[in-house]
Amino acid sequence: MTASEFYSLIKQQFPFNPTIKQNIVLQQLSEFIFKSDKNALYLLKGYAGTGKTTIVGGLL
Repeated sequence: MTASEFYSLIKQQFPFNPTIKQNIVLQQLSEFIFKSDKNALYLLKGYAGTGKTTIVGGLL
């Protein structure tokens, strides 16, 4: 599986059409998951109601 295939799967789990910024986060997370750097950290932050929990829920 590639990062772009994983991105497509995550996007299918999203309960609605993601905003432009949510779409960027989904792409970045997909690329991050497939990186080989074991010491890397992805920090997801934002204001209340921006979809952080929904995005993480799509990963699970």
